[in-house]
Amino acid sequence: MPRVVIISPMPQCSGNTSTAQRLAEHFMRNNIDCCLMTPTDFVSDGGCSVESLNKTIRSKSVDGLILLHAVKSGICLSCRCVVPCKLLVKFGIVFGGTDLNEHGNNEAKLVTLRSVIKLSTFCVAFTEDLRNIALNIVPDVNVLVQPQAGGDVRKDVRLLILGDVLDDDFAVEFLAKLEEMKEKYGTRRVNNSPSDKQTNLETCFAVVNCSFSEGMASSVLEGMMMGLPVLAADIPGNRAVITHNIDGCLFSTPDQFISQATKLINNGEFRTKITSAAKSKISTNHDPYKEAEFYVNLV
Repeated sequence: MPRVVIISPMPQCSGNTSTAQRLAEHFMRNNIDCCLMTPTDFVSDGGCSVESLNKTIRSKSVDGLILLHAVKSGICLSCRCVVPCKLLVKFGIVFGGTDLNEHGNNEAKLVTLRSVIKLSTFCVAFTEDLRNIALNIVPDVNVLVQPQAGGDVRKDVRLLILGDVLDDDFAVEFLAKLEEMKEKYGTRRVNNSPSDKQTNLETCFAVVNCSFSEGMASSVLEGMMMGLPVLAADIPGNRAVITHNIDGCLFSTPDQFISQATKLINNGEFRTKITSAAKSKISTNHDPYKEAEFYVNLV
């Protein structure tokens, strides 16, 4: 049985974790053994990450690697040896979104991004926009487009905030705003475990995505698949999934958000129309079986 290792940052309740686990399930169901590991399994202050990777490749009889997030996982390919180490197997990249949208604008991280892309056997982007960004960074590279799969399957407003802190500076600002809201509106903060995620979504009136940057948000896809209205920031990654007022709602300003949320609350017919269209779109365009076939063929 062939064996592949997926390397991905995997904080709790994150899109990367959801994607990595779903891809691993695809491979296992199709007679490809799969192991999930994180960059921290290989990167250390003193050692060579490529040498550490090669040790794992030998010990586990690994046939190939998939790096989820070209920068955060790509650091595993940084060799510090006088005589550079050569990776023993081929690898492919699945772009997360922030690796291209954010790190592509950082000169230091761009060096890692460009190097990893050049060395890869293939790259996978969730959208055409992400593919074009990758091709601008490294022209003539093999970049395939495969949308993320959607997964297997209130007058008083309650806002559930799910996920880990990934940006400490932003988190400080964000939590300070929450405290202001608490004083003004009586909000409360609840810490959730990963197992609570789907239960929380099932009890929600709508899913809100207010990211500044996305590859293809799992939370948006999951909400649409579960028949929940989705209100999402009007950015390329969300526009690739949502057609405004047809199968979801997009907003660019707080006023637009309030307007769309009010419409969803007060107009049951509109809410039913977009959730029905959303479920249909996800089952057609984000089929997990098609996603599984795509990645299995790549491996």
